[in-house]
Amino acid sequence: MNHGSIHKWYPLVGLQENSACKNCALVILNRPITSSNEVKLTKLWDTSSLKFAVDGGTNRLFDWAQQKLQLKNFLPDFICGDLDSVEQEKLEYYSKHGSVTVKLSHQDFNDFTKTLKFAVECISKRNPFDLIDRISTGSIETLPRQKIDRIYCFCESGGRMDHVMGNLNTLYDECLSDLEAYVIDSESMT
Repeated sequence: MNHGSIHKWYPLVGLQENSACKNCALVILNRPITSSNEVKLTKLWDTSSLKFAVDGGTNRLFDWAQQKLQLKNFLPDFICGDLDSVEQEKLEYYSKHGSVTVKLSHQDFNDFTKTLKFAVECISKRNPFDLIDRISTGSIETLPRQKIDRIYCFCESGGRMDHVMGNLNTLYDECLSDLEAYVIDSESMT
């Protein structure tokens, strides 16, 4: 019986102190950033070479970073989604500081799914423009291109099983076969 090649997963690479790993991407969803998960967020931020804020997750990142007086240290590369939840002044701040705003309004998918599709296209260096309604600021070509092996999706389920199942379904459905993908919250990693 031939099982093909074996792939080893290393989920904790992005959370290790002084990790030299820079082949990670981070996706931040619209869930609270609290004292119980901010250490994980900071470590993932430091080890990730591409950062995506998903619509309302942009507000959460902005508010948390501003409270910590670290706003300029937490600038996402991309702000993605249908952009119906992100506050305009926060979007303008990030755009002014180099974040690329990408409107993805296909309503058959949630913002998390649309952002992961876009991230996979960017990471695989295929043409992500097929997925985009518009890019309002910035340029994808100016962002660093390097191999990404894993995507960390930073979120909280809030104890809601429908959110847990929805997030897992998104990871399962998206073409992440060449990437390790993890959902991280304050209590667990999946």
